[in-house]
Amino acid sequence: MKPLVELITAWETFADTHREADVESFCYDYLSNKNQKDDPDPEMDILLSKLIGKSGSLIKTYLKLALRQIPEMEMEWFYILDTLNDHEEIRKTEVISFRLLLEPTTGIDILNRMLKAGLISERVDPADKRARLIKPTDKGIESYKKVNSLFNQVISLLFTSLNKEQKNMLILALGKLTNEHYEKIVENKTQAISEIETFIKNSIK
Repeated sequence: MKPLVELITAWETFADTHREADVESFCYDYLSNKNQKDDPDPEMDILLSKLIGKSGSLIKTYLKLALRQIPEMEMEWFYILDTLNDHEEIRKTEVISFRLLLEPTTGIDILNRMLKAGLISERVDPADKRARLIKPTDKGIESYKKVNSLFNQVISLLFTSLNKEQKNMLILALGKLTNEHYEKIVENKTQAISEIETFIKNSIK
């Protein structure tokens, strides 16, 4: 395949799977995949996992401190409202699936408390009488915007040490990492978790 044709084909493939594709992100994705080595590097993987874990802990700490300004809002409530912000109406079970760390009983309990607080509303799904559709109320939307604005201000403090180029690199790399595993788990959570558990058991010597 001629280089130009190869490049155009690669761009079309990239654009089909990235809604906001741009030249910069395409070049990064193309070069990183082209130069990707198959040889695993356990030490680098461990370091990455530690740094990502530490970053997640820092973000959670910053957000918890911010929530002290809005005591009527819980962290998980915000995450669920953030999920609902991308959907006009969605089934309860789907919300729990999107928040991957939630077990069904825990997720239902959180949603019920949000209903009681007036942040979301629910109705019977016309397509399936056993299911419930939920969406944020006006109060929920207002609370979400208030907390989201506060979080954006607080989180920006965490990333002041990084320039735009460094942030773009992280966004592209972490996006590739999370999207691959996230989609796999959302599509079939039970099977994905079973495969991960089996892999872990077989890896223990």
